[in-house]
Amino acid sequence: MVKEIAERVRDLAYMSLEHRVREALEKVLASCTDLDPNEELTLTWELRFTVNDVIQIVGRLRRTKHEHGK
Repeated sequence: MVKEIAERVRDLAYMSLEHRVREALEKVLASCTDLDPNEELTLTWELRFTVNDVIQIVGRLRRTKHEHGK
């Protein structure tokens, strides 16, 4: 299950992380006119799963295990 969640994280990152980082940086740069070039920026990315996400992952793993067990 851990591997499946890690794969989903990779997919999410690939699909949207670049876009979200660009948006965040644009907001920061637009709101701060006199930034120190040495100022550090911290970007936090939060990953949220619903119970249904986990149920889907478990179901897929069960089907895969059942198919390989035949």
